[in-house]
Amino acid sequence: MKIYFVFVLLFTQLHLSESKVPEESVILAAAGSDVTFPGPEHPETYTRSVWIFYNHIISDVVSFSKVSEPRIQIRKKYKSRIQPNATTLTLVLQNVEESDTGIYKLFSRQHVRTISEVTLHVYKLLGESRISSNSSQENSTIALTCAVSGKVESVMWLAITDSAAKNRYTLIYDNTTLVIQNAQKSDSGIYGCFIRNPFSKSSAFYELTVKCECVKFSL
Repeated sequence: MKIYFVFVLLFTQLHLSESKVPEESVILAAAGSDVTFPGPEHPETYTRSVWIFYNHIISDVVSFSKVSEPRIQIRKKYKSRIQPNATTLTLVLQNVEESDTGIYKLFSRQHVRTISEVTLHVYKLLGESRISSNSSQENSTIALTCAVSGKVESVMWLAITDSAAKNRYTLIYDNTTLVIQNAQKSDSGIYGCFIRNPFSKSSAFYELTVKCECVKFSL
């Protein structure tokens, strides 16, 4: 009788750093798309402000000044990808990449405080996934690893086998690797991994045949 094991785990959570922000301040975007960062409710009250990107390093993206006449300064690396609006203090970041993931804060220089905060998560479309195995020997520890390019949000494993000892199955490395302890011939079967992020999904299958570790005697 076939026994079907399904492992469903989510291993990526969206964390907001420093202070709690409204849900609408979290933006999920597909790589290559354009993202609009909203300005404050009353932008006219802020004469000197700057959008700052917080990731591995902190850097200004674009600054606005209305002290004498409206002036916009865009950081060199963003010049070809930024569409700022000095009136609303909004900005559009074009053709976003995974490296653009992070926290963006609109900071008022005259009030010395953060006016607006957005957490951006950029996801590449997942590539073709693939399952590999480190072993197929009976009584060994078999690790089935599901590899894919792109940032992953959730993983589901499916195991179609004759084995009833699911307590020997564990998931490691952010659930991308299924480990079978003390593998038995009954663990032979079809294994599948199903990976997804908010904008794409990918799957792969692997047929595992656990080989008997037999000892041959010669006369």
